[in-house]
Amino acid sequence: MDLLKKIGDKNIILLIGNLDYKAKIKTGYVSITKPITEEKENFVCVDAITLTKKIPPIMNNCIFVSSPSALTELRLSIKSLYLEKNCEIVILDDVSSMREYNDLGDLTMFLNNVILIARENNKKLVLIVNKNSNELINDLTMFSDLTI
Repeated sequence: MDLLKKIGDKNIILLIGNLDYKAKIKTGYVSITKPITEEKENFVCVDAITLTKKIPPIMNNCIFVSSPSALTELRLSIKSLYLEKNCEIVILDDVSSMREYNDLGDLTMFLNNVILIARENNKKLVLIVNKNSNELINDLTMFSDLTI
């Protein structure tokens, strides 16, 4: 799938299912459940899981956050991807798994803040959600410009 073509001029994208994307532009990737093990071209990563298990490897293009429940730390890292690392698009993978670590109210407030950051800076944000996460899908559909 050519994600950038599908997105077009939309800013907030709700992607239900899996992502198949090769970065053609500088992309921020936020991983909630899988450790980042290698650097990839055009990606700057935020890893929210490695520090919960071990000391992270030294990587130039990766920000390590203490845990998936550290929502302020995650929000600041995402803001940094846009403002300091100059990413045009940030992919948050996977919002559904964040429910394991956060209550729905806190998670919704966090996602609203991240969406505002993307909109204020005219950047793109892709929120990946598991197709079985009906409650999240219903909430996020209201704030999304496009659902894929």
